[in-house]
Amino acid sequence: MGRINIAGASALLASLSTFFLWIFAGKFYAGIIIYALFGMFNGSLWATVGPVGAEVIGIQLLPSGLSIYWLLLVLPATFAEVIGLELKFPGRDGYLHVQVFIGAMFFASWLSIMFLRSWKLGEMNLLGLTKEQREADIQNDDVARQMANNAVRDQNGKPWLRYVKAFVAIERV
Repeated sequence: MGRINIAGASALLASLSTFFLWIFAGKFYAGIIIYALFGMFNGSLWATVGPVGAEVIGIQLLPSGLSIYWLLLVLPATFAEVIGLELKFPGRDGYLHVQVFIGAMFFASWLSIMFLRSWKLGEMNLLGLTKEQREADIQNDDVARQMANNAVRDQNGKPWLRYVKAFVAIERV
């Protein structure tokens, strides 16, 4: 299916499971068990950051990219518990604001991954890669970089339209 597609699908499933399972079924013991099973998608960020990073910045820059990524996560992770406690209010549905916030953050993550996906597909379309070259690019990002050095980019027309088409394209990335 592709690295970026898997990251996007797991972010979307995490958002949907937060909105529909944790909020509505979380009031019942069985609902909590089901949400815990669907919670496997919530940790997908840690499993997909390496492969997606290799797809975007290449294997040579991956260690530096991961270091920067982890440094950027320190600040939000430091204050996440405080934000969650501030959003909580007393009562039966006290965690509703926390649940909506978390679902919205997973949805924003999915949207960001979809923009990344459309950028990647748009760049492959811009380079005019064939299906075989796209498959090689998925396996080795250097293929597209070598072709980009040799390609003449067409700046005519509406370049943003290429990315809009890529946003809704069903393709392995």
